[in-house]
Amino acid sequence: MDYPIEFPPQEIIKTLEQDLESKFSHYTVSLEGKVEGIFIHHITQEPISIVFEVKRKALDTKTEMDIILKEMDNVSLEYMRTFLENMLDEIEIKLVGKESDVIQFDEAEEPEYNDWYCP
Repeated sequence: MDYPIEFPPQEIIKTLEQDLESKFSHYTVSLEGKVEGIFIHHITQEPISIVFEVKRKALDTKTEMDIILKEMDNVSLEYMRTFLENMLDEIEIKLVGKESDVIQFDEAEEPEYNDWYCP
């Protein structure tokens, strides 16, 4: 997820207030991270919405997971636990399987050669 880390500078807001003949009211940030500035026109008192392109920052995985977990209910958390435990079990099986494919020889012991293989 990307979240806005900087809003438009004050100079931009002041310039927009003059150009729109409006007073800046507030920002709104959608769940998708879209930032809008809301201006109120001096005469009509109608709101004017301006969408800003803002600088964003990708959060680290732990922060993103913390945000996701805070939004989940108990049923969803139990489902997530089961899913992650199954995933860990599959990883463990794959890791153990790779270790069993490796053949280890005792270096102190000389290999025996026969008619089938002789270097």
